[in-house]
Amino acid sequence: MSGTGLVLFGDVSVPAPLSVRLLRYPYDTVLRVIVDGPPGAVELQIRPGTPDSLILMMSIEYHSRQPMAAAQNPMPHCEALSGVDCYPDGATLNAQNEFETWFRARDSQAIIDELVRQHQRTSWTLDDNDTPLIVDVQPEPAWQLPAGGVQP
Repeated sequence: MSGTGLVLFGDVSVPAPLSVRLLRYPYDTVLRVIVDGPPGAVELQIRPGTPDSLILMMSIEYHSRQPMAAAQNPMPHCEALSGVDCYPDGATLNAQNEFETWFRARDSQAIIDELVRQHQRTSWTLDDNDTPLIVDVQPEPAWQLPAGGVQP
């Protein structure tokens, strides 16, 4: 299973003001799916593994435009935020538990929907006083998924 064989991200949608981007490293060694909005971006990194397993090959990273509680040092030229400085809040490993079924089913929209939910649940920082900014984006009911995900 190669990076191009995992899933197709051709026709997906996100609610305004969010946007979605797909970045590929050379030879599909890493596939980055990014849901970006005014306060920051949520990024799913996929490192294609063997044909039988994606285990330990996915992570979620958060990139804020403002300092966050766990991210006080800026990272210059953040690709996830189209080249502006960001405050990355580390990585959550073992994301395959949430996403592997959707990858195997080639359900691009379900993957994007979960990244949108992650973006909505993230407490973004508005200023240096750690004032949280909760982004309240209301998705269209037609693309919400059950909490348990979609079964192939």
